[in-house]
Amino acid sequence: MKKILILLTALMIFNLPASYAGDVFGEIGEIIVAGGYDSHGYNRHGYNSHGYNRHGYNSHGYNRHGYNRHGYNSYGYNRHGYNEHGGYLAEHDSDL
Repeated sequence: MKKILILLTALMIFNLPASYAGDVFGEIGEIIVAGGYDSHGYNRHGYNSHGYNRHGYNSHGYNRHGYNRHGYNSYGYNRHGYNEHGGYLAEHDSDL
């Protein structure tokens, strides 16, 4: 188990393709626990293959559809927030 965790860490650090990580850990999982946690769960269809790296944080998450593109800058603070529709400007401020 310790070797698997070390390999997982190395794959994340060097950012190898997620499909490779899924295949490697899927095969290890089938050897260790056939049909259980490792072969069909966390490693093959979970965190590495379809999760964090491929469809998660990097691809569709924070960078692509999140904070930068549709979040804080585009639709957030600047466009619909404090300056344009917020309370700060005189035409939108109920106190003025």
